[in-house]
Amino acid sequence: SVPMVRDRLADFQDDSGEVFEEVEMECIGNFEMRMEEALELVKNLSDVIDNLKEKQQQILSLPIVEPRHKDELESAILAIREKTNQLRPRVQELEDEMAMQMRNNASETQMRIKRNQVDMLRGKMKKILISFNDSQVEYKESIAKRVKRSLQAAGENMTEGEIDQMLESHSTQVFYREISPLSIAGKLALEDASARHNELLDLEKSLAILQEMFEDMHNMVQAQDQMVTKIEKDVEETVVHTEQAAKHIKQAVVYKHAATRKKILCIIMIIAIVIILIAALIV
Repeated sequence: SVPMVRDRLADFQDDSGEVFEEVEMECIGNFEMRMEEALELVKNLSDVIDNLKEKQQQILSLPIVEPRHKDELESAILAIREKTNQLRPRVQELEDEMAMQMRNNASETQMRIKRNQVDMLRGKMKKILISFNDSQVEYKESIAKRVKRSLQAAGENMTEGEIDQMLESHSTQVFYREISPLSIAGKLALEDASARHNELLDLEKSLAILQEMFEDMHNMVQAQDQMVTKIEKDVEETVVHTEQAAKHIKQAVVYKHAATRKKILCIIMIIAIVIILIAALIV
């Protein structure tokens, strides 16, 4: 009956090992699948941002901006907002899963692979956000320059400072209060400046929403990165403490064996002395 118990125990250990490997492989598969989804969303986000840049460059080249062009611009900005909202929870899931597996003492090799993948994802996101911000700053500056040229054409005697002050206004009515062009060309220039300024104000509102979303995502990634780093440090400290404890236990076992040997030697010596004394008495 004892061999049967031992055989069953061995079978149970083998089964447990297989179950653990299956669970571990399933976790790896889920992580890889989520990573692929996140990378696909990052690519989609990059594509819609490129589409927005193309629309903006097209608008800058047009002498007159029609309502449909503005609608296309708004649609592109809305697409960026939607892709960003889809991406945020995916990144959160990957970060949470990696942190959970670190707490569960996943293998160092697997954690290094996952950490590299998450770092790559972060790098792609950061590159996209920087590119987006730079392009929008450039676009706003281009519109502002065109508005300034139109205002200069409409109001011949205006100074640079007066034009800058008008551009900082959040209302185009100031254009008509400050400028009263007499020529048809001047009136057309003023209308163009007003239309472009309205476009700039609308763009700033939309970009402010996107900027807030991007900042939230950046802060989320930063917070998750700090948490993962802390978990890594805790795991490393736990490993060090475990190794030290194992070393102390090993030393204790050595000391115990040495003490046992000394005790046995003492007993043997005592027995030998007793035997010698008994032999001496008999003689």
